[in-house]
Amino acid sequence: MRLNSLFNTATFRLALSFASLFAVSSAVLFAIVYWSIQEFESQQIRRSIATEMGSLELSAKSERPGALVHEIEERTKSPGHHPFEYGLLDASGTLIAGDLNSPPTQLGWQVLDRPGATMSDGDTSVVFYVFGMEAGDGQKLFVAQDTEPLEELRETVAGTFALGGAITVALAVLGGAAISALFMYRVERINRTARSVMAGAIGERMPVSGANDEFDQLSTNLNLMLDRIESLVGNLKRVSSDVAHDLRTPLTHLRHGLERARSEARTVPEFSAVIERSISETDGILRTFSALLRIAEIESGAQRASFADVDLSGLMTRMLETYAPVAEDEGYVLSGSIEPGVAVRGDRALLNQLLANLCENAIHHTPAGTRIELGLEANGSEIVCSVKDTGPGIPRSERARVFQPFHRLDQSRSTPGSGLGLALVKAISELHGGTIVLLDNAPGATFELRLPRRSQLQRVEASVATGRSGLADEVSRQLSGNL
Repeated sequence: MRLNSLFNTATFRLALSFASLFAVSSAVLFAIVYWSIQEFESQQIRRSIATEMGSLELSAKSERPGALVHEIEERTKSPGHHPFEYGLLDASGTLIAGDLNSPPTQLGWQVLDRPGATMSDGDTSVVFYVFGMEAGDGQKLFVAQDTEPLEELRETVAGTFALGGAITVALAVLGGAAISALFMYRVERINRTARSVMAGAIGERMPVSGANDEFDQLSTNLNLMLDRIESLVGNLKRVSSDVAHDLRTPLTHLRHGLERARSEARTVPEFSAVIERSISETDGILRTFSALLRIAEIESGAQRASFADVDLSGLMTRMLETYAPVAEDEGYVLSGSIEPGVAVRGDRALLNQLLANLCENAIHHTPAGTRIELGLEANGSEIVCSVKDTGPGIPRSERARVFQPFHRLDQSRSTPGSGLGLALVKAISELHGGTIVLLDNAPGATFELRLPRRSQLQRVEASVATGRSGLADEVSRQLSGNL
């Protein structure tokens, strides 16, 4: 991993920004602490001088002659270090007692800078706090204390903050580099997978560490998107293959019929018969393309804008009345158990086509004598619409595939049809936010349409619209171009 790319990462820049912010905050804190300590220590020195001055004031008020001079001399001559310096001046300003060199002439608090003095660290510039007061008989008493402890404390605080700030900045830079390296590693894994997918390895998936952090959530969403894309690509390939396979036979028959007419037909009736068969074959092909375009149009979700309240009970009742005579003529028994007053929000024409396809599927693919029942009931948050038959049923292994375009059972290949009826049913049910399932009727099969009630559908409509497959657009574009 190149350092240049590491330092250019957003995480590293963010770490530096926080380090800079912390450094500024530390500088402000240092200024506040430094000022507070200085004020505190200055007050401590002043209190010490005031206390010392108070004890000397007692000697100044003593009736014993020379008591103050004696007290000052005792304190200046005592062994060991004493923190104070004293100066007792007479009325003419001459030093009578004490060790304070060049005492001030003014009374009260003063700060003196004495270049001639030397501190313990070798510094030849010493600052003193001095307090002076009247001592009687025109005398002036001064008590002074140097600020060496205050300067030492200042240096200690400044050094501590400087060292802490340097360590903090160094740790921030190192931490930023470490975090950036970790982030770059995870981002690079995602980028590497994305490049593999773009190169054609559509089965690759983004790595998920299991920490359930932002990267895992991003990878999970990208994997769901890739699953959807892989499904769409697979559906597109399958539809393209199915279209080519299922249309090859009628196109071959059409071509052979035309070739025979060109080589064998000699009379107008013979040519007319060939033309009629060719037209019939062409109509079948056009019906297949129309069904594909219809599915693509429905899957695009464009018709959802025209949704309105539909009386599903009335629609199924009319469906029962329409197909009952047809079923009876074919030798079937068609009945219904329809709950009244059930309404849904949707497209009336599409729902009618869905029910018609299910009824015709039951009639065309079951033997005569089969009982067919239409059912409608509202259960809690969903509406269940069903078409049941007592025919041979559908093998369990085939149930998940019957809704795929062009898929037909072996026993149904001899009957007319393109294998798009149930695919159209599935597209219409998904457009309405519902699901279509195939269940065992023991004997026979049950196609059950489950639709959400109006409140649930309103929440589903937006998400279904954005989640519609790009397969619909692609199939529609290709088929429209071919036609």
